[in-house]
Amino acid sequence: MRLGPYCIEPTPLADVAPERGVELTLTRAGAPMSWAEVAHGWVTDLELAAVFVDALAATPYPALFWETTPCAGPTSLPQLLTCPV
Repeated sequence: MRLGPYCIEPTPLADVAPERGVELTLTRAGAPMSWAEVAHGWVTDLELAAVFVDALAATPYPALFWETTPCAGPTSLPQLLTCPV
């Protein structure tokens, strides 16, 4: 799924049956984005928010859940966004 410079691609999870989930990876101009960049973009960039919401809505699952380590503060590490759904 593409919109402007953004692309979000689903890939099967290696240790989960295909019908149980996929991993969504978001890139901007071909470069993977960090959680911090994506969280900031949800608020400031309508194209990014739209492509992310559309990708979640396109999955065949009735619900989703994700978690991540801190994106800011003394315990944060730069992390690329991967979103198992």
